[in-house]
Amino acid sequence: TYPLNTISTRMQVQDRSSAQKYTSLADALQKIIAHEGVSGLFSGLTSGWVGTALTQGMSFASFDLFASL
Repeated sequence: TYPLNTISTRMQVQDRSSAQKYTSLADALQKIIAHEGVSGLFSGLTSGWVGTALTQGMSFASFDLFASL
């Protein structure tokens, strides 16, 4: 579902004077793939993974620490 999140975010933040306007989901999909390739649909995913890994790691470590007390 991440590509849909990318497309919806880009459609929400586009302004009226933008040279690259997305008129629909299909239009945004075509334009992103044409200009950035398929990887453009997943831009920003790495930072989400890192944040989730850190959060889950800290949660597991603190649970483990307090469970052993």
